[in-house]
Parts: sequence; C-alpha cells; structure tokens
Amino acid sequence: MNLQMTSAGREKMFSNRDLALLILPLAAEQCLNLLVGVADSMMVSYAGEAAMSGVALVDMYAFLISTLLAAAGGGGAVIVSQYLGHKDREQANLSAGQLLLLSAIISTTLMIFTLAAHKQILHLFYRNVEPDVMAAASRYMVITALSYPFLGIYNASAALFRSMKKTVHTMAVSMVMNAINVVGNAVGIFVLHAGVAGVAVPTLMARMTAGFLMTGMLFSGKHQIRAEWKNILAWKADYIRRILSIAIPNGIENGLFSLGRLLVISIVALFGTTQIAASSAALSVGTIAIIIGSAVNLAIVTVVGQCVGAMEYDQAEYYMKKLMGISYAGIILLVIPSQIFLTRILGLYDLSAEAKSLAAV
Repeated sequence: MNLQMTSAGREKMFSNRDLALLILPLAAEQCLNLLVGVADSMMVSYAGEAAMSGVALVDMYAFLISTLLAAAGGGGAVIVSQYLGHKDREQANLSAGQLLLLSAIISTTLMIFTLAAHKQILHLFYRNVEPDVMAAASRYMVITALSYPFLGIYNASAALFRSMKKTVHTMAVSMVMNAINVVGNAVGIFVLHAGVAGVAVPTLMARMTAGFLMTGMLFSGKHQIRAEWKNILAWKADYIRRILSIAIPNGIENGLFSLGRLLVISIVALFGTTQIAASSAALSVGTIAIIIGSAVNLAIVTVVGQCVGAMEYDQAEYYMKKLMGISYAGIILLVIPSQIFLTRILGLYDLSAEAKSLAAV
C-alpha cells in the first residue's frame, strides 16, 4: 500500500481521502444551511417587508449569540481533539461532559438575559425603526430566544462529533433540523398566515429537535466519545478553564466581528424598512461565497487538534496551510457564479423593485 508520508518520513495522520470525508459532509451541511436560510428569507418576504425587516434585525443579534455559543463549542472541540490525538478516551469523555455543562450554562444565561432585556436591546440598536417593524422584531426575538439552550447543546454536541471526524452525523441532524424549519415556515406563513411567529416557532422546534438528537447520539455509547451524567454534572474547574482559555479569545475575536455587523444593520435601519429588507436579502445571498470556507474552518479544529494531541506539530502546520489553501480556492470559485446569477437569485424574493435594486448594489 502506498502510504502518504510527511517530509520527515512519517505517515500522514490524514490522507486526502480522510480530509475529503471530513470536509465534504461539512460543505454539504453549510450548503444546506445556506439554502434553508435563503428559503426562509424568501418566505418571510411574503409576510411583508415589515416582517422581513423585523426578522433581519433580530437575526443580526442572533448571529452574535450563535458566535458566542460556537466559540464555546470550538474551545471544547480543540481540547477533546487533542485528547483523541493522544489516544486518551477517558480525558476526552470528561472534557466532553464539561463542554456540555458549560454550553448549557452559557446558553441558558443568554436566553434569560435576552428574554428579560429584549425591548432594551432592540431600542438600543434600532430605536428609530418603524413601529410595525419593532413589533415584529420583538415578537420574533422572544420566541427564538427560547431556543438558545437547545442551540447551545446542539453546537457543543456537533463540535464533539466533528472532533471524532463523524461529520456525516452532523450533516444528517442538520438535514432534519432544516427540514423542520422549512416545512414549518411554509405552514406558518402560507397556511396559518402567522407572520413572524410563523417563522419563529419552527426555528424553536427545529433547534429543540436537533439538540435532543445530537446529544442523544452522544449518550448512546456507540462512538469514541460518550456523554455521561457523571462527567456532565461534575464541575471540574481545570477543564472549564482550559476550554474557556480557547473559547474566550475566539469568542471576543468573532464576537467583535458579529457586533460590527449588528452596528452596520443598526445604521441601515435608520434609512427605513425598504433598506433593511434589501440588506437582509443581500446578506443572505452573500453567504454563498463562504460555504467551503466555513466547512474548512470547522475541519481545521479537528485536524490540527488531533495533530497537536499526537505531538505532530510539523503535520499541524502542514495541514493548516493545506486547508487554508482549499478555503481560499473555494471562496474564489463560489464568488464568481454568485455574482453572475445575482439578479436572478434576488428575483425570487417578494420585494419591491427599489429593495431589489438596493440589494443588488
């Protein structure tokens, strides 16, 4: 058998086939999330520009919340990947339990804060929006905030499955979650005519289902990492500190980016409902270009983490460069067609001619 070797003569930890099996399901998952996001945005547009604008405003805040929860999951995934690379399943399981505990605490805290202060948050960033937009945003924020704990445990569990290189599992659960979301939105908007509630409730149901499914698979004991209550309920300060030592810098860095997006949309909100709807459509379409980059970003945690755990630092550097190259190439390949078909994509939205024109700019 012709084994791939490093420059030092050692067998590589990840063959090209291994990388493909890791990245392709992640790319498919990101593509599915994108298509569902675009479909959601299109369906919301049929509830009116006020409803679409209200959802868009809250989505910017929700993106910040998702970033913080993803940072916690990423921090835990790094630690677990290192233990897996070191062949220490006991420590990997304990770290996984502490990640689930930490994610549950953080996500529940964010839910309570958002529910208690949703009016103040909306008025802080969007105080000058029209009353019907503010009402829609408030209703949507309250309902979707209830999903934060389920989103937190889903993100943590998905990060653990990626650490085990089982990205097919995360893709399968994502398909179920997104199917619930799309079907629920269609029923809520076109059948029940429930406006923003018709979009928010399916989001809550989809995240609940995904959280239970993903965590349930960890408890099944059929994988390298197994969730156990003794590891989840036992507060281990050393493990929590290690997770936070990675999660906090990552959360601050990505959180500042998310906060920047939130501030930008708060400025756009000053111009009116049409501009908010146009911005929402443009941002939705703009995510096409980062499908592969997002998938590779998730894969890097697993690959580099396991290399570091195995003390193969030269391989960690090699794979980092290789995966970054794949990411840049993917972005270039997707930017071109998204720009070529931009007008046709925007034509699928039920927006005014002015909003479509602004979105295309």
